[in-house]
Amino acid sequence: MACEDLGGCVPNPDSGITAYLGGFMDLEMSGDGTLYASLCNVECYGVHLLRSPDQGESWDELDYSDVVQNWEDENGVEVEYLDSAKEVPYIAGLELSASQSDPNVILAGGGIHWLQRDEDAEGSWSFAMRSTDAGESWEWLPEAGDYCTGGGSSDQCTYDNIVEIDPTDADVMYLGGSLSDEEDTHNWIGIIRRSDDGGDSWSDMTPSDNEESFMHPDAHGLDFDPSDSNVVWVGTDGGVYRNPDATAGSPVWEKLSEGLNTLLFLHVALHPTDPNYLIGGLQDNANAYTENGGETWHGASQGDAGYTGVDPFQPNIVYSYYPQFYFSRNENGGEGGGDEAWFGPDQNGYISGLDGSDNWLFYPSFVLDANNEGVIYFASNRVYKTEDRGDNWEPISDYLNQSDYGSIQTLALAPSDSDTLYAGTTDGTVWVTTNGGNDWSDISDRGFPPRIVNRLAVDPDDPQTAYAVFGGFVLQTPDAPGHVFRTTDGGENWEDITLNLPDSPLSSVVVDGRSQHAGVYIGGALGVWVLQKDAEQWLPYGTGMPFSLVSDLQLNPETGLMAAATYGRSVWTIEMP
Repeated sequence: MACEDLGGCVPNPDSGITAYLGGFMDLEMSGDGTLYASLCNVECYGVHLLRSPDQGESWDELDYSDVVQNWEDENGVEVEYLDSAKEVPYIAGLELSASQSDPNVILAGGGIHWLQRDEDAEGSWSFAMRSTDAGESWEWLPEAGDYCTGGGSSDQCTYDNIVEIDPTDADVMYLGGSLSDEEDTHNWIGIIRRSDDGGDSWSDMTPSDNEESFMHPDAHGLDFDPSDSNVVWVGTDGGVYRNPDATAGSPVWEKLSEGLNTLLFLHVALHPTDPNYLIGGLQDNANAYTENGGETWHGASQGDAGYTGVDPFQPNIVYSYYPQFYFSRNENGGEGGGDEAWFGPDQNGYISGLDGSDNWLFYPSFVLDANNEGVIYFASNRVYKTEDRGDNWEPISDYLNQSDYGSIQTLALAPSDSDTLYAGTTDGTVWVTTNGGNDWSDISDRGFPPRIVNRLAVDPDDPQTAYAVFGGFVLQTPDAPGHVFRTTDGGENWEDITLNLPDSPLSSVVVDGRSQHAGVYIGGALGVWVLQKDAEQWLPYGTGMPFSLVSDLQLNPETGLMAAATYGRSVWTIEMP
């Protein structure tokens, strides 16, 4: 099928490449120069597999529907589709590998959603497939198992998904991603799998019977030593690993992360008076805090963490959560490490009054009220409030999302008026209450792009002035451009102040009201930028930071410290006296 026949295609006349709303998941080149690409919808739900024999001048869609049908029949399940005609299966990400030694061999794998299954069927959540005729036909590889979901009902394959073919032998293949759980010991297994026979059988390269083989889960990349393809390197959420002999019967992995600041910070929180104390939430590495400005960090909990907070009245109390809605509290500055130190005496977290059936993001937003002790706001697809530091919660809004799957992405409380709270959603809408949650108004602008509102910020002196920053690319929504919007009248009107910013996703925003630093600061895929007061262009801000995605910005005007959490390159600070 030619690209122009695909529903939802938006041809780019400059490149000839067809761009779907979600963009590329993967792009690979085979040994004869043929390009293969997976293009997907928003968040990579629903994937089209494309091939170009002419360096991207033209593309054909490759049909892998037989694999989906075989998978459905064998597992006794009904696959979910994104369209009524059942032409676009709900595939969550599709990674590719094209052989260098045999251009006809292609390996692909990803997640798959199903609606229901036979009563006795075990089901599955991810799959791998192989082509030996350059993508004309595909064969499902059932023995690969749930290699990137760990057997769970998640979209893990859009996040951790390794699909590789040995550059010297097209029959040697690798798959990896999430972990599986060994039934008896509950040890992690199955993070990396290897096949020597073109995918007919697979061996676990991370078995639990060898403690030295333990590897941190959520594996993202695998590469080969150019002088010996049996020497493989893997990058995970926990760092870098090397295997000196992938053919060994009992694989041994060397962890080589010492000295590398590679952990994935998602959020950082600042102490109200001590600039040397910071605490952050990390992907798959829980919380970490420092008491000496970052010279040393201490692991503070286990599992995943995202948003963090330091109590403005009792800063020895810090907050976080364990996905997906288990709010957590530590009353000793993060020390303790165990579940009881964070999740209370019953170790179930501070969840009284929270509804687990809401649409909770994996990293939901919460915000502390610096004017009223004990008050915190927490968001699913509605807003909750506690007045006792999380002991009890109650909803203060209806569901604010516009779709069945939407959630609240971000909250922002006006520093000068605790009755004014803004909420931004994954549906691209912004809501506000000016009376503490009794009433909410949709203040979304018609000019907003239909992309996620990643962060909101409110002017420290004026609750009517707020900023909204959006993720994604203008290329995805050409009829609705923009990355940064500002209102000065509480959302009645919004102004696009993207100006000269590059077209790249934004993930954070803070406002400084002090005269010598007055302006708005944003962070995203291209670092930190500032729009100074009354300026007409954005400028890159600060020096010394590596080129890295800034996942969060926090500013404490009292201490003059701004911190930037990066996704993979630690936390960076700058003093703004």
